Amino acid sequence: DVYVTDKSGRPVSGLSREDFELRVDGRPVEITNFLAVAAPPPPELRVATLEERRESLQVRAVVPPGA
Repeated sequence: DVYVTDKSGRPVSGLSREDFELRVDGRPVEITNFLAVAAPPPPELRVATLEERRESLQVRAVVPPGA
């Protein structure tokens, strides 16, 4: 399986078999099966940082979408 993402980690769509080259030991190999599947974008994450100054406590939490 191959997953193609851009620099931001979002799936790249619109690719075809001709957009890929497969090599084994440096030699080109024919791609015999190709199936492009649309993937949803990754969920947005919100991060909350809480600080307690008296005891130098720092907590970092990832808040799931919709929370």
